[in-house]
Amino acid sequence: MNDAMRQIGRAVAEELRAEGAGRIYLGGAIPAGLGTPNSDIDVFVVDDARTGVDIRQYERDSHRVDVETFSLAGFESVIDAASPFRAEPDDMTTVAACSRSTLDRLVRFQLGEIVADDGTLQALADRLTTASPDIDAMIMARHCVDSLNLVEDVIGALAMDDRESAMLQATVMYTRAAEAALTRFGDRYIGAKWIWRRWARTMTPLGVPDLLPAAPAETSAEEVVARGLQLLVCALTGSWDVIGDRESGPGIPTGLIPIPVRGGVTLFPVEGRTGITISEPGLRLWAFAGRYTRDEAVDAFLAAAGAGAPAREDVDAYFDALVRARAI
Repeated sequence: MNDAMRQIGRAVAEELRAEGAGRIYLGGAIPAGLGTPNSDIDVFVVDDARTGVDIRQYERDSHRVDVETFSLAGFESVIDAASPFRAEPDDMTTVAACSRSTLDRLVRFQLGEIVADDGTLQALADRLTTASPDIDAMIMARHCVDSLNLVEDVIGALAMDDRESAMLQATVMYTRAAEAALTRFGDRYIGAKWIWRRWARTMTPLGVPDLLPAAPAETSAEEVVARGLQLLVCALTGSWDVIGDRESGPGIPTGLIPIPVRGGVTLFPVEGRTGITISEPGLRLWAFAGRYTRDEAVDAFLAAAGAGAPAREDVDAYFDALVRARAI
C-alpha cells in the first residue's frame, strides 16, 4: 500500500518538476510508515519566493494528493530556536517559538523523501540529522508545555463540575504525553491519530505497558492526567518502570508538570509557585513516590537503578528535599 502511494506522490512530483518546481519532497503519514488505504498523499514544494502557503489538491488513482508550497525560511528559524536546546526554567522563549504546527512540518520533512533538489533540501536534512538530539528535546518540551496548558483546563473544568470537558482535555493531555514518550524512543511523528499504532510498533516490543484505550471506561480525568504524567517522566528519563497503577502511595501530584530544561528537568506548577528543578534520577524518584509509600518508593528507585544505584542514605536525603520543596 505505501509503495503504491509513494509512486503516486513521485508521479505528481514529476509533473511539478515539469512546471518548474526544483525542490520537492514527500511527507506525511505514508513515508512515516503509517497511513491507511484512504490516506491522502502529501507533496511539498519549497519555493523561497513564496511569502505564504499555497495548497492545491489533485486526484490520482482514487487518491487525494495535497500539494503544499511554502518557503524554507520557517524551517531554518525552528532549527535555530531548537538547536542547541537552551530552554531555562525562567526563560521558555525558544519553546514558545516552536509551535506544534511548525515542529510538525519539520518532522514531516525529516521523515519524508526528497524527490527533487538543488542541494538545498539535502543540506537541510544533514543539518537536521546533526541537530536531532536537540530537536527531540524541543519536541518533548513542546508536548510538556502543551500538557501543562491542558492540565490547567482540566483543573478549571473540574472546578466548574464539568467532568465531560475535563475528561476530554485529560485525554488530549494523555496523547501529548504518549507522543513525548514515543519521541524519546525514536518514533518521531506529530499527531494523535496514530498513537496506539505507533505504540504497538515501538514500545510494546520493549515490554512497556499498553496505553489506556481511547475512551477509558470508569476512569476519572484525574487518573488519566496521572497516567499522562507517568508517560512524561518516561519521555524525560527514558525509563518506563515508572508506569503503572498507584499501589500504596498518595498518587503522582497532578499539579506539577515536568518540562525539560538545559541541564535537567523543572517541575512547573499548574497554579502559581516557582518551578522546582531536579535531575532526571530525581524525576524518577518523584514518579515512584506517587505510586508507593516512601520506603517502597526508595526501594523501587534503587532496584530500577541497578548496579549504578546511589547509596540509600543519599536517596533518602533527596526524597526529603523533594518533600521540603513541596514536590511530594
